[in-house]
Amino acid sequence: MQPVEVLSDRDREGRLLPRQFSTEGRWWQVESTGRRWQSSAGQHVLCLTPEGRVFELIFNPSSGTWGLGFDQANPAAGRQVGERGSRGDSDRSAV
Repeated sequence: MQPVEVLSDRDREGRLLPRQFSTEGRWWQVESTGRRWQSSAGQHVLCLTPEGRVFELIFNPSSGTWGLGFDQANPAAGRQVGERGSRGDSDRSAV
């Protein structure tokens, strides 16, 4: 998983709400967030940018770090060899 820098807030329920993140040498604004789920990797959040790109950001509460799980324009960007895609995770649950 590729590490990313994320600026976030918390929503009314206390969930992390990404506002901006840095990858590919630039900062991306988050226009809206979508589906969320929990896996052994951490807390996953789908993020939509104003350009229409979808990114999956993953927060690891143990380390307090964020990573890139999926980039719609480059699906392999955040994955390592042998790592399953987010749709294949069997340990998903709502966050």
